[in-house]
Amino acid sequence: MANNYFLIESSWEVCNKVGGIYTVITSKAPHMVKQCGEDFLFVGPYFEDKARSELQEEKPKGAIAKAIKVLQEQGLQAHYGTWLTEAEPKAVLIDFSPWRNRADDIKKTLWEKFGVDSLGAPDDFNEPIVWAWAVAQFAHQLQQALGETMILHTHEWLTGVAILACKASNAAVKTVFTTHATMLGRAMAGSDADLYGEINTIDPEQAATKYQVKAKWSLERACAQHATVMTTVSEVTGREVERFLGRPVDQYLPNGLSLATYPTFEDSSIHHARLRDQMREFLLYYFFPYYTFNPAETLFYFMAARYEFHNKGIDMMIDSLAQLNTRMKESGHRKTIVAFFYVPTAVGPVRPELADSKLLFLDIKDYIVDAKHDITSNLIYGVMSGESINEKTLIRQDIRQQLKKNLQKMHHGGMPPLSTHDILDPNDPIMRHLHEVGLDNKADDKVKVIFYPIYLSGADGLLNLTYNQCIQASHLGVFPSYYEPWGYTPLEAAALGVGAVTSDLSGFGKYLQSNKLGSTGTSDMPGVAVMKRDNVRYEQGVEELTDYMFTYANYTREDRVKNKIQARRIAEQADWADFVKFYFMAYEKALKK
Repeated sequence: MANNYFLIESSWEVCNKVGGIYTVITSKAPHMVKQCGEDFLFVGPYFEDKARSELQEEKPKGAIAKAIKVLQEQGLQAHYGTWLTEAEPKAVLIDFSPWRNRADDIKKTLWEKFGVDSLGAPDDFNEPIVWAWAVAQFAHQLQQALGETMILHTHEWLTGVAILACKASNAAVKTVFTTHATMLGRAMAGSDADLYGEINTIDPEQAATKYQVKAKWSLERACAQHATVMTTVSEVTGREVERFLGRPVDQYLPNGLSLATYPTFEDSSIHHARLRDQMREFLLYYFFPYYTFNPAETLFYFMAARYEFHNKGIDMMIDSLAQLNTRMKESGHRKTIVAFFYVPTAVGPVRPELADSKLLFLDIKDYIVDAKHDITSNLIYGVMSGESINEKTLIRQDIRQQLKKNLQKMHHGGMPPLSTHDILDPNDPIMRHLHEVGLDNKADDKVKVIFYPIYLSGADGLLNLTYNQCIQASHLGVFPSYYEPWGYTPLEAAALGVGAVTSDLSGFGKYLQSNKLGSTGTSDMPGVAVMKRDNVRYEQGVEELTDYMFTYANYTREDRVKNKIQARRIAEQADWADFVKFYFMAYEKALKK
């Protein structure tokens, strides 16, 4: 055995992409396989539609085959094979559906042995606890078949029941529990409660009841109490773990990236120029039917997030952009900022005026491309002959007339839209707040906004860029989160050579601060700036973010390149090649207990 133990890593998101943990475990997998070899196995739930594209089934052998056979004798089916992700790790997916009727018995045991209060549990409580109970049975049987030391690492409460099941059956299995965000912390932050102001004074059980997460909080607390080793992703969630779950963190497990899957800095620079030009072209039919400005003097800021208006700092970004707009207008700034909000929500079709403008723009572009040879020839002749060069000498009259007709059709009255699509919610918080602060895309605004409320598929009919491509096309990512247990987006931006600003209430921001990797405030070329939100007034946060965005707008091209280089250097400090060591520290601690 490579590590003198067999390791099972279990998550509801093994071969089942539903959230951010999928990114964590798949990007980390190559390093787990490299370190553990054949002594490592993922275990997840079996959902036929997902498994069909995620798992290449194979016939199990040896101890794994024996453990699966015992499950079959107990009425369960388990599917073994290769997970079709990087490094192709082995995985077992357990079909727990035959045990659905055991949910009440499991909850009874959880109450009697561990004090887990599941009365009034929501509908999404039963399936994970039944599945996790089966995971524990599999781990127990595999350990007996191997006759070796085993560690079971579970992610979140959805898998944590396996820890309690192992405890109840006295299984010879060491357990590691990771919470990526406590149920109570997320619920409070999502309800606009003063989480960090109240964290040291509230009664967790009363708060869990108030915010309707008592069953999950109670289960999560029991998992934390009975795990051999308790872990979480950052110091931010560490505070929650100690206060809400009643146990200090044994080991922090920061989230990393596999930098080998990202383009080199040189390639990113080439991609930036090409994708930036594609973004500039988008501006030509989004804004130019109403008024014009210089795309070459335009910077692209962006936020990409789930629609959590307060938690993700969307409110703060809007307020700061409004102040930035005022400051840039008062200073007569030559730059224009276009800020994109990539925040998916319920939408109707693309706004008809935008769809029409795009078609007319493409028609104009086609006319010019078709006439490119004649225009080039006329330009060369004009230069060589010394004759005057203007649109009449460059472009044939019939083409000029058609172009003018199309341009007249493109012209709109009023102002450009704030969103690319019709937003179904008439009280949408982003749209409402943009209007409240006066960010409505007026001609004299130096800060213009585009709410892009759909997933970035690369084939959406407008930008036609993927998520990574939109990042690469941009200049600055803005993520002033209030509640962010880790925060992949600024790290992803940095890995793609794009500067970012995050907050000290995000796990990643706190990690940068603790390890002196990022810079705060308006420090020169921070790469990833970390703004203060912990124990500061909201208005102070808005002012600091405004200051940084204004500072960035004043960067020269050379400054921006230096900042991009520093951002990439920071990302290199968060590679799984280095961060995976924290997982093995946790496992060593489990073995010693």
